[in-house]
Amino acid sequence: MDKNHFLGIDLGSNSLKFSLMNAKFEVLKTDEFGIQSAFGLKENLSDIAKNKIILALEKISKNYDLKNALAVATEAFRVAKDSGEFLKLLNDKFGIKFEVISPLKECELTKLAVYKRCEMLGINTSNLAIVDLGGASCEIVLDEKFKSFKFGIIKVFNNFLDLENIEKNSKFITKEANEFLKNLKPKNIVLNSTISKKLLNLKQNYKNSKILEFDDFKKLKKLILNNAKSHLKNSDEQAMNNQILSERNLLLCGIYLYENILKGFDNFIIIDYGLKEGVIIEKILKKENL
Repeated sequence: MDKNHFLGIDLGSNSLKFSLMNAKFEVLKTDEFGIQSAFGLKENLSDIAKNKIILALEKISKNYDLKNALAVATEAFRVAKDSGEFLKLLNDKFGIKFEVISPLKECELTKLAVYKRCEMLGINTSNLAIVDLGGASCEIVLDEKFKSFKFGIIKVFNNFLDLENIEKNSKFITKEANEFLKNLKPKNIVLNSTISKKLLNLKQNYKNSKILEFDDFKKLKKLILNNAKSHLKNSDEQAMNNQILSERNLLLCGIYLYENILKGFDNFIIIDYGLKEGVIIEKILKKENL
């Protein structure tokens, strides 16, 4: 990478994501790896999650020098007691230096990325709220008002392990988040997490659209369940079955949470820039201001 190209890496509670961006804030390459760092997390990260992270970084390192990456880690690594030891191992192995950032810093960088992308797309950011539903936490921000909530898709699924119980308890889990969002009285709401992008992609099966509407959650639940039944019927491989069930369960868990966080609102803009772009944009802006 030259001085006009930047690699941003977001090591999250559900996935490891990276983006290659140029100095004009254009994303040239992006990818994501499911690692589920928060799954089964009580005190320490699971060996499965650690191995997935190492494999993902090995793949990325074939094309990029990780020593120059702008790398951050979020909630699962704020919680795990062995995160410092593990991140040191990654530094020794790949030369990558992860910074475990606070919820406030996560919000600031995400907002920076979302606002820049909205500017590029000509979307008005006045009175715009961002809802970032991750694997182990959920951040909501509007201007200088923000709050981080201690729930996320992987964390909730890990605690309940049953979709029926998750559906029943989602209103209670998200009550404070929904009240906070309503009190902000946003004109528009942006969703920028992986789950929202997957749901928007699924929506294209019945309607070509760039936004999610609240009524879509009910339609998407039906579509996900029907797709899962179809795949399971045609597959004899247990490993494939487990993968389909896992993907289905996490999507449904995400919908249950969204339905209750976003209750009272109608339309949601999906933005593809997030934390991994935010760390790069901050770096570029600092260089420009020197």
